Parts: sequence; structure tokens; C-alpha cells
Amino acid sequence: MLLLLCVLLQLARQEDELAILDQSLTSIQEQLSLRVMEIIRLEQTERRLTTQLDDLTERIARRDDEIAKQNQTIGDTPPPLKLVTR
Repeated sequence: MLLLLCVLLQLARQEDELAILDQSLTSIQEQLSLRVMEIIRLEQTERRLTTQLDDLTERIARRDDEIAKQNQTIGDTPPPLKLVTR
């Protein structure tokens, strides 16, 4: 009888420990989900900004070409500006 009581007490303690572990795992899973969502948001922002940068770089290059052509047309040909790209 005493052995059965000891076993029951041990099982009760283990159930409590399992409940604590389950709470901890749930909390960790929620934190990881939040981090994944943040990473996805940052990657989307990076892609959007990279696309915008590429578009602006192309527009600047086209405008530089237009300015160079206009300068040649009026006979004023300063050295062309070079755009530094990544």
C-alpha cells in the first residue's frame, strides 16, 4: 500500500513537471512563430527596397544618358558622371 502511494505521488509530480514543460514549449513555439513572421516581413521589405533601388538606379542611368546626349547636342561635353552601382 505504501509503495502504491509513493508511485501515485511520483506520478503526480511528473504530471506537474510535464504540464510545466508543455507550457514552456508552447511559449517557445509562440516566440518562434513571432520571429518567423518578423523575418518574413523583413525579407519582403528587403525585396521591395531592392526592387525600388534597382528601378531608381536604372532611371538615374537613363537620365544621365539623356543629359550626356543633350550636352553633346549643344556642344558642351563635360566628362560623363559615373554612377557607382553595387
